[in-house]
Amino acid sequence: MITHAFQRYRVAFYIFTSVLRNYKHKIAFPNAPLRHSDKLCRREFSPVFSQWIPIFGLIYAASPTQNDRSPLKKATKQLLEEADELFNAFHYEDTYKLLKDYKDSDDVEALWRICRALYNHSKEELDTKIKKALVVEAFIIIKRALALNDNHFATHKWYAILLDAHASYAGIKARINELLNVKNHMVRAAELNPKDATTLYMLGSWCFSIADMPWYQRKIASTLFATPPSSSYEEALKYFIKAEEVDPNFYSLNLLMLGKTYLRLKDKERAIHYLKLTTAYPAKTDEDMQVPCLHVLGRREWIFASWPDQDSNWHTPG
Repeated sequence: MITHAFQRYRVAFYIFTSVLRNYKHKIAFPNAPLRHSDKLCRREFSPVFSQWIPIFGLIYAASPTQNDRSPLKKATKQLLEEADELFNAFHYEDTYKLLKDYKDSDDVEALWRICRALYNHSKEELDTKIKKALVVEAFIIIKRALALNDNHFATHKWYAILLDAHASYAGIKARINELLNVKNHMVRAAELNPKDATTLYMLGSWCFSIADMPWYQRKIASTLFATPPSSSYEEALKYFIKAEEVDPNFYSLNLLMLGKTYLRLKDKERAIHYLKLTTAYPAKTDEDMQVPCLHVLGRREWIFASWPDQDSNWHTPG
């Protein structure tokens, strides 16, 4: 049986190579007669030949060309600019549709923008299963983008955001376990692009959340790390101020966090200043409309009615 099967494969291989050889010969010498080996092939194996030719033809026709399977497909500058315009107009689903043909490419500029659109689309989605699916898809794509180019600030920035979002679906323990990884990628993004205000805001939020971590989360962190992550309100304030210096009034939540951090540091005068700026911030998104959650009590003392939940810590305008 083995010998018979081997003979069949050998015959098939001989026919295939003979066809290719004769094809090349005919192209080079169109008027030349068939060579002896080709005559022999046609005479001795004509029954098998007729059965195998359609198969080989199908294989050749179905084989993807280099262009079809190439990961080198690149989005044009004009297309990327159009995607940015759609994103800035809060058309996240349309942004994704515009770029989705590039999600299997090696074009990092297209890949991180796809992830940005998917993540922000997930924030608008009400169906929890769809929200999770969007985050998972974005996380898979950004991991590949980071592997392609770990010297691009946006791959680190969006990996940090999506790592945290992805871990949140596995529970609070998984999310705490990724805290240091999240910060490391944000720090790297800030090193690669110190003028990106949203990365600085994210770092400030990370520091604030660690400084403000409730006791039960600290307990979990102490079981996961030999030395649990630590930070302070002063460190958080440094990043929030730097973000405002880089891009003043770029984000309502940065103003809110400045006010909240100053409250934690007992600096009520500065806290009131930034909280007033927050209430006067022009509402462009649902986030902006939810930010002014402030009340005045007694002698002009400002307090928060509520603090953004865990899922809102990494919201970012871009």
